[in-house]
Amino acid sequence: MSGLYVHFSGNLGADPETRYTPDGKGILSFRVAVNSRRQVEGEWVDHTDWVRCRVLGGRVESLGNILTKGMRVYVRGRLETTAYINKRTGDPEVGRDVLADDVDFLQRREDNAAPASTPVAAAAPSAPARRGPARQDDGDDDELPFRVPRALSDRADSVLLCGLP
Repeated sequence: MSGLYVHFSGNLGADPETRYTPDGKGILSFRVAVNSRRQVEGEWVDHTDWVRCRVLGGRVESLGNILTKGMRVYVRGRLETTAYINKRTGDPEVGRDVLADDVDFLQRREDNAAPASTPVAAAAPSAPARRGPARQDDGDDDELPFRVPRALSDRADSVLLCGLP
């Protein structure tokens, strides 16, 4: 398998949208806000990158019923380049989408609509990691069913790119 694979964590910017192809196959689309902090001229500045994601196949219905705006997720998938026509300008443009292989929930739904067994991914902390000057330990690690390595928790909001052969 080859391609450009990505993994990242962030928050859903809106409720996902489910569409169906003419032959009845489901497509779930959603956008994820990936937050980071950057130092600009000595000052720490918050920055948000928006990542468009799509899910195909049997998980469309189940994820569509669980995912909601604001939910924190961890996504792994293949980066794809797509050409489209800008509706406002009519100009051709190129976009990048992630065809998600896996979507993990990093927090439970706030309205408790999800069953108690909803998995919480062990790949990143449930609270947003802050970058910048010394990271303060908030003591919440005792409530997690796993231990997050400090190096991983400091990079949880990063977009990591890796090419697999």
